Amino acid sequence: MILVYSKDNQISSRVGGELIKNFGFEKSEERKRAVVFRAGDKLLVEIEGRATDADFLDSEFSTDCFVFLYSHFSSAGVAAMTVHPEGNWSEDNSIGGLPMELGCAAPMQMFSALRRLSANRIENADVTYEATHHGPLLKTPSFFMEVGGTDSEELIKELCRVLALSAFEISYPEKSMNKVVLGIGGGHYPKKFTRMAIENGVAFAHIMSKHSIDSVKMLGQAISRSEPRPSEALIEWKSLNSNQRKMVVDELDHLGIRYERV
Repeated sequence: MILVYSKDNQISSRVGGELIKNFGFEKSEERKRAVVFRAGDKLLVEIEGRATDADFLDSEFSTDCFVFLYSHFSSAGVAAMTVHPEGNWSEDNSIGGLPMELGCAAPMQMFSALRRLSANRIENADVTYEATHHGPLLKTPSFFMEVGGTDSEELIKELCRVLALSAFEISYPEKSMNKVVLGIGGGHYPKKFTRMAIENGVAFAHIMSKHSIDSVKMLGQAISRSEPRPSEALIEWKSLNSNQRKMVVDELDHLGIRYERV
């Protein structure tokens, strides 16, 4: 597993600095597009520009997973610590990746990351999965851990500390994990799926919110682009209307994937 931060993103850079200062990372190598730090068998990589555009990492490094440590934006101004896989459910790829293409999800590592954030959580900050969104587009399993959503400097400082600690503590597979699933429905911040992960050991791969149901034909891609692949789909049933439910169920039946209403 390789932790990745961008020196050009203020929060991301601060989290990278926390790891270097407090967790024993030392510079070991400079490459054309990355600086590598090591702490024992753990790797931390510094890149330039938007992490959402870091498609080049596949060709630069060999690993089982990339973990992007980055800033979270909330239009509602709600402080949060989030975990999510990458990909675009629509033609809009303004934040990296390609239109209608999903990256490879890392459900076991995301599960551990979410649980570590929850264990280390601070007051006045939500801990949640987010639905799959934005780039980069990588073949290697990867995901984002993000903090932000507040203008409070004191709170941002604490959020960066918690993100660095939680990322360093990721361990997988965790004994508390009992299955890997595909999440369908709910909002961009799927509270029910987050609760099921923290309380019931359910690890989510890609998550398609109710706002992306028109891209239901991408569910096959969501299943195949995950390591490991989900064994079933969980549908937040009440969040969808009858037409959306039929679309989802018909596609899952076509794919031969069992599902459960939650």
